[in-house]
Amino acid sequence: MGRLRIALCQVDPVVGDVEGNLELVLEAMERAEEAGADLAVFPELVLTGYPPEDLLLEPGFVEASEAAFAEVAAASRRCTSVVGFVEAGVDLHNAAGVVAGGAARGVCRKVVLPNYGVFDERRWFSPGPGDSPLFAVAGTRVGVGICEDAWTPRGPLERLALGGAELLVTLNASPFRAAVHEERRAMLSTRAADLSCALAYVNLVGGQDELVFDGGSMLFDQDGRLVASAEQFAVKTTLVDLEVRAAHRQRAIDPRVRAPHP
Repeated sequence: MGRLRIALCQVDPVVGDVEGNLELVLEAMERAEEAGADLAVFPELVLTGYPPEDLLLEPGFVEASEAAFAEVAAASRRCTSVVGFVEAGVDLHNAAGVVAGGAARGVCRKVVLPNYGVFDERRWFSPGPGDSPLFAVAGTRVGVGICEDAWTPRGPLERLALGGAELLVTLNASPFRAAVHEERRAMLSTRAADLSCALAYVNLVGGQDELVFDGGSMLFDQDGRLVASAEQFAVKTTLVDLEVRAAHRQRAIDPRVRAPHP
């Protein structure tokens, strides 16, 4: 059984203020490093703020997002950090970059793009291919998803679990509405238990136009039990020590998290 110290970095970025958001991230990374964290997880699109919408039409804004992510990577040290940003390829991606040791270790792209209610992501982004790699953090295999990816039972998180993930992290920009915190908690607990993976959920706080983000970040163990939760409506870095069971043990017990034999 391994042990991982996780920093749930619940911050309040401002849409369009890439420079200011970068400072928020760097300060939280430093706190996580000083606290001995192995892994620091930030919200969805933390470097641009959410939702960036028409700002994505400005080439300079997208370039600033990528440049800020490069600065985050260069500033990283022992602690691995997972940071949301806008990535430009042929199209734009809602992305999460993994950094450690002064370099980018990989980029994961959101697969399931919501297009209902207040969300209009299919207009702005292209979905990722759904083949995100796993990252080794303090001996634990970590998979990365972004917000809506977690709400699909047979979606990206399941593929990461079948690939051997022991911890899933999900970066979120989930707006507040009545009873949504309980709804998230039930869904995330079920997802962790069904996939036999610990699950870290980190959400934005703050307001943007008519949207209010309530934070409420949470960590679940591999049985779906709530291990820790952050306050709602508060900027907060929550440190949690998590015991992680080896994936092969879970696979022997529960065949649902084993890929089918050919």
